[in-house]
Amino acid sequence: MGSCICRLRYRRGEPLGLSYYRALNFSDLPFEIRSKVYRLVLVYQNAVIVSVQSEKYCKWLPDSIDYELDLGILQVSKAISVEAAAIFYRFNTFAFYGHDTWTALFNFLVIIDPANRAHLRHIKAGISKPLELTRLAGGTLVASLEQHCAQCEIYPPENCPRKSLQYEVYPPDNHPRLRPPYDRIGDEIVDHVNSSIEAVFRILGSDGPLLQLTLMMEYGLVPGVQIGLHDEEPERDDWSLEIPDHLERLRKLHTVGNAGKGKVRVLWKGRVPKMFFYPYVEEEIKEAGWKYWERKKRNSG
Repeated sequence: MGSCICRLRYRRGEPLGLSYYRALNFSDLPFEIRSKVYRLVLVYQNAVIVSVQSEKYCKWLPDSIDYELDLGILQVSKAISVEAAAIFYRFNTFAFYGHDTWTALFNFLVIIDPANRAHLRHIKAGISKPLELTRLAGGTLVASLEQHCAQCEIYPPENCPRKSLQYEVYPPDNHPRLRPPYDRIGDEIVDHVNSSIEAVFRILGSDGPLLQLTLMMEYGLVPGVQIGLHDEEPERDDWSLEIPDHLERLRKLHTVGNAGKGKVRVLWKGRVPKMFFYPYVEEEIKEAGWKYWERKKRNSG
C-alpha cells in the first residue's frame, strides 16, 4: 500500500472515525512542474566534464558537481529516472578533454545507452594536432618514440618506459586520403586518423534532433594555416586539413539522412593571438575555409 493521509472524522452524535486518503507524491504533480524541478537540480551552469574511467564506467567532473546537482533523483524510480535523464542529457553540455578525446567520447556514448543518447544536444571536445606518422612501404604507419611521447604527454621522452623502442607502430588505416601526404627529408608523412572518429559519427546516426559538436582546438593552431606561434619548433604549426576534411566526410556519411538534413553540426573553435594575425595569416585562414571574428575585451567597469 502506498503512502496515505489519515484524518479524524467527527460528527455530532456519531462515534469518532478515521478517514484515509492517498497521499500526493511527486509523480502526481503536472509534468510542467516536474520538469522545472528537474532543471533546477540537474542542469549545471558550466559544462559537465566527463572522465571516462573504463569502457563501462564514467564519472562527472568537477567533483563539486555532486554537491551542486542532485544526481540522486536519477535513481528514485524508473518513471522519474526516465524523465530526469531526459532533462539531464538535453540541457547540459558534456565536455571531453585530455589525451584521445575521440575514444573517450565514443565510450561515453556507448555507456549512456541509446535512450539517453537521443537527448544529447551539446558536446564539447578538446582536440590536439594529430600525431604525424611516417608511412612505410606496404602501408605500415610508424611514429618516432620521441614524437609519440611528446604528443601524449604521459611521459617525457627521456623517462618513457618504452625508450628502448625506436618506433611506435600503428596499423594501416583504410580511409581514403582526401589530401596527398607531404614529404619531409624523403619520408612520406600523413596525419594519424583515430578510428574512433568514425565510430562516434556512426553511433550518433542520422535520426533524432540536432546535436552540436564543438571542437576546441589548441591555442594558436588552426588546420591549414601557418600562424608561426612556435618559431623555435616550426613543425608544431604543421597541421594539415586532412582531419577536418575526413571528419566532414564521415559526418555526411553517417549523420545525414535521406532528407538531406544532418543530425550533427560540427563547430571548430580556436584562438589566435592578435599579434600573430598578419595579413598572410588572414589570407590563409580564408583560403582554408575558416571564418573568424575579433574578440573584443569586456569593459572592466
